[in-house]
Amino acid sequence: METLNFLRRFDLSNFSVKMLLVANLIMALGVASTLLITAARHERIVLVPPHLEGKSEISWTSASPEYYKAWGFYVSHLIGNITPENLTYVIDALGDIFAPKIFPPLKAKLLAMGRDPAFNTATSMSYFVASRVLWEPGSQKVFVMGRYINSTATSTGGYDQHQNVVLEFLFEMFEGKPLLTHFSSYPGTQPHTLAWRKSYEKEGLAEEMQRNARLEKELQDAGIEPNAALLQNMLTPPLYEEVPEVSKEDTTPLIGGPAPQETKR
Repeated sequence: METLNFLRRFDLSNFSVKMLLVANLIMALGVASTLLITAARHERIVLVPPHLEGKSEISWTSASPEYYKAWGFYVSHLIGNITPENLTYVIDALGDIFAPKIFPPLKAKLLAMGRDPAFNTATSMSYFVASRVLWEPGSQKVFVMGRYINSTATSTGGYDQHQNVVLEFLFEMFEGKPLLTHFSSYPGTQPHTLAWRKSYEKEGLAEEMQRNARLEKELQDAGIEPNAALLQNMLTPPLYEEVPEVSKEDTTPLIGGPAPQETKR
């Protein structure tokens, strides 16, 4: 009888030990999972910028439109208000905002401007005034519309040169920090939104078909058999193009362009 009781107690103890091992294994897996989740989780920060009415929500990999719009407004004024005195500061500030893959050509352009005697001895003052900031959900882009003003003082009182420009930005969040991965600027008041590009593509296609028909008729009237290669060589460039990369010696302004409107003062 004692032997039978001993065996029963031994089996019970053996079962208890196995259950404890399983429980410890489950607890270890739970602790490991908690550590992994905690390491991958990042707190969401909610900011209320002083110049905005709404809140700006920022996470590790994304942010609210108001936050991106605020950065677009800030960068547009950095780029649009460069002087010989603040050039070094602007380069350092933009270097922290622009993505490494697109900043080198911009930095080369700014350094070239700094070496330009005309830039350092200019008697005029150029600055950018934003009038509207637009966020496009489809492309995740920020468009800043405004005027680029060049104010020149002369012996007769001076004059201002005005030009409407649009600055286009694409920000992405990397480890809680906004990085500018795309920048473009062009004259006018119309931002190059997805709807704008789609409309221009349709207009460009219709215009290309009309040009093809016109060129085919001209070739036929001249006794030349039209073909696809010949027509392609005679076509004009597209209606719009991306802003090309700047050269190291390019000292033109980052925004603004030729043919401004002069306003006597």
